[in-house]
Amino acid sequence: MRLRILCLTPWFPNAPGMREGNYIYDSVVAVRAEDVSVNVLLARAWKPWPQTEPTYSSFLPDLELQLLRYPSIPRDFFSGLSNRMRFVALLNRVVSYGIRHKVQLIHAQTEAFAEVASAAAQVLGIPSVVTIHGINTSHRYLGTTGQRAYFRRALRACDNVVLVGEPIREFFAEIAGADTNFTVIHNGYSLLPISRRTKILVNPEIHFVSVSNLHEGKGIDLTLAALVRLRASGIKNWTYTIVGDGDQRNAL
Repeated sequence: MRLRILCLTPWFPNAPGMREGNYIYDSVVAVRAEDVSVNVLLARAWKPWPQTEPTYSSFLPDLELQLLRYPSIPRDFFSGLSNRMRFVALLNRVVSYGIRHKVQLIHAQTEAFAEVASAAAQVLGIPSVVTIHGINTSHRYLGTTGQRAYFRRALRACDNVVLVGEPIREFFAEIAGADTNFTVIHNGYSLLPISRRTKILVNPEIHFVSVSNLHEGKGIDLTLAALVRLRASGIKNWTYTIVGDGDQRNAL
């Protein structure tokens, strides 16, 4: 019997090549290639302006996807209230979907869905996993006492918490108070066929560009360190442009 996974995510592309949620799409496609059944619940905060329902049949005809809306207060104001509204709006629908499709595992994307994923999984009698891809730098979201306590409970309730890097594990281990259910799994990538690979550093000149908020955890410092090593090894046919601003600008 094929394992049936429900992916609960706030991001997913609605056309080939779209930027938002491509890494979620790639992970779903990769898992499905291993003969695992994956369907997607795309949960997004409701907004007062008109919404366009995304369509997916043009490039994923066999993927079942359902769009859910939940109320939320913008810019992380009154985060505790938003947490509660999100939970109430989504729990029964996630449980109903799980029953209807005989889901065997709930995989939530981001810590924001950890609470509803673990609660729904407990009702269904199945495991829950949450993957955390980064660190939200808003103090109202992760920095207040109430929010840290909320995420501590939510993360501890999940059977496993997947972090895409060691710095993220350290950050959330402090919030959770323990990391016994944490696993670091780095982001995957697909190699191009050998016939399509090119040795980019033998080209006359290479231009590297980063577009990012200049905050801790974005990895610009790692790129700079790597380029220093390139230059020290004699590879100097490159330029690097950083586009962005933030509290790490002077340090970088």
